[in-house]
Amino acid sequence: MKQQVQVTIPNDPAFLGIARSAVSRTACLAGFPAGTIREIALGAEEAVLWIIDHAFPPNTEGEITLTCSNTADRFEVRIVEHGIPFDPEIAPPALPRCRAVMDQIAFTNRGWAGKETLLAKDCREPTHSSRPPVPPASSGSALIRPTLLDEAVEISRCAYFGYGYSYGYEKVYRPDVLKALIRSADLISFVAVDGDTVLGHAGLLFYDDPGVAEIALGFVNPPYRSRRVFSDLMATVVAEAERRHLTALSGQAVCTHLYSQRSARTFGMGECALLLLPLHPAPVHRDSR
Repeated sequence: MKQQVQVTIPNDPAFLGIARSAVSRTACLAGFPAGTIREIALGAEEAVLWIIDHAFPPNTEGEITLTCSNTADRFEVRIVEHGIPFDPEIAPPALPRCRAVMDQIAFTNRGWAGKETLLAKDCREPTHSSRPPVPPASSGSALIRPTLLDEAVEISRCAYFGYGYSYGYEKVYRPDVLKALIRSADLISFVAVDGDTVLGHAGLLFYDDPGVAEIALGFVNPPYRSRRVFSDLMATVVAEAERRHLTALSGQAVCTHLYSQRSARTFGMGECALLLLPLHPAPVHRDSR
């Protein structure tokens, strides 16, 4: 029989004790020795504290939900939050205490559902082989160039800082999906960079017809919007479409975002449709084409 406990706490270290207590009590029901229970609870606390410190912009309130569960041979803690997207392939959290006690640690970007950190321990075989952490990418005038695969997470972060989790394309919050689209050439992707800092993104998104593309995933991190970054990105994408001799080019201009409409007009685009969709749990901008 599966046993499960769920708690939701603010992204405030003052509430760590509640998370630690939930993990400890559930691990106790799994039958772990007292010393192991303590290490599991402290390891989970380390993971939650890392999320509090790294997943939310300064002075931003958020929630973190922990779901602790036991099955016949496995103990799990799933930590879900709506913080800044990140790419675990580039810079997974070190979490030395957590890695020392858990048998599995996994990080998943879930689109509109936010991010999930999974901590799991086998109830029968407590051995664990830790992996050395991958060092984080270094960071450092505005240049428009093709996107590097490792910059997929920076694209997700630009969308997050500009729109939270309300951007209309859920795939933008999934660095793994963005990488797959770039690899397959279904997304011809461009970033604006200042040194090693990604300022914004835009690209050509292809569907079934290789001669038709959509100008998509265009946004700029808000602090850099006054530098004409968006205009330069749009000009680069349109020039790429012309270079490829595409038959048609479409784009979505947000009804409440006059700048996106003006940008479309600048490149000779005109209205041809209005997209209406059902309400989403998170507010989503709906666009006119």
